[in-house]
Amino acid sequence: MLPTYIAIAYSDESVAGTAAAAGILLATAATVIASQAVITGAFSVASQAAQLGYLPRLRIHHTSASTIGQIYVPWINGVLLVAVLILVFAFRSSSALAYAFGMAVTGTMTITTLLFLYLARTRVGAPLWLVI
Repeated sequence: MLPTYIAIAYSDESVAGTAAAAGILLATAATVIASQAVITGAFSVASQAAQLGYLPRLRIHHTSASTIGQIYVPWINGVLLVAVLILVFAFRSSSALAYAFGMAVTGTMTITTLLFLYLARTRVGAPLWLVI
C-alpha cells in the first residue's frame, strides 16, 4: 500500500498528476526534437568535413531528390549510438549526467567568453578597461 502523500500526488483527480503527465509529454517532445537536431547537425558537419578533406570519404545517402541538405550518414549514426551508450553506462544515473551536462555548458560558456575577450583585445584593439 502506498503512503497517503504518494497516493494523492499520483491520483488521477489531482492537478499534480495532470501537470506531471503534461510535463512528461513536453519533456519527451523536447528530447525528440533536440536529438533530431543533434543527429542532423552531426550528419551535416561530417559531410562538410569529408568534402573539405578533414575526414575520409564517407558513404552519404541523400534521402530526398528535391532537397539538397537531407542526408543520412550510416557511419556517423553508428558513432552517435556508441557515444550515447558509453555516456549512459558511464554515468549510470540521470542526475550524474545532468551534473556533467551542467559542467560542460559552464565550461563552454567560460571558454567562449575568454576567447571573445581575447579577440576583442587583440584584433579589435579594445582598451583593457573595456575588455575587463
